Amino acid sequence: FADNFLEYWNEDCLNRNLSSLKDLIFNNNILKSFKIKYLINLIWLNLHFNELTRLENNTFQSLRNLEILSLHKNRINFIDFNAFMELDKVHFLDLNENELKILRANRFLNMTKLFHLKLIKNRINSIEKNSFKGLESTLSILN
Repeated sequence: FADNFLEYWNEDCLNRNLSSLKDLIFNNNILKSFKIKYLINLIWLNLHFNELTRLENNTFQSLRNLEILSLHKNRINFIDFNAFMELDKVHFLDLNENELKILRANRFLNMTKLFHLKLIKNRINSIEKNSFKGLESTLSILN
């Protein structure tokens, strides 16, 4: 689905019949909203170069095997508390070139395998206490 003009992606666009899908690439679209479920075997989700502004609670619902999440170059300015709730296998998260101003507490709490977090070129001016809670023993690369 890369290099199209997709604006919205509804969680029901892909059904349970595609549950064996491993990689899903949506880069270079104009997605403003994104929610996905059913893809329980997805390992890599690429959403870079879109127009996402918020990561809502359970945006990535049921992506329990996801390991790589690329959200590079969107307009993300807010991450809800449970946006990454079920992403306990993600080891690489790219949030480069977004519009985050505040790193809120406990947003990465359940990401127990995250070792590489990219936050380059955001607008971060405040980091709340416990912003990296849960990552103390896994996070190796923060840039």
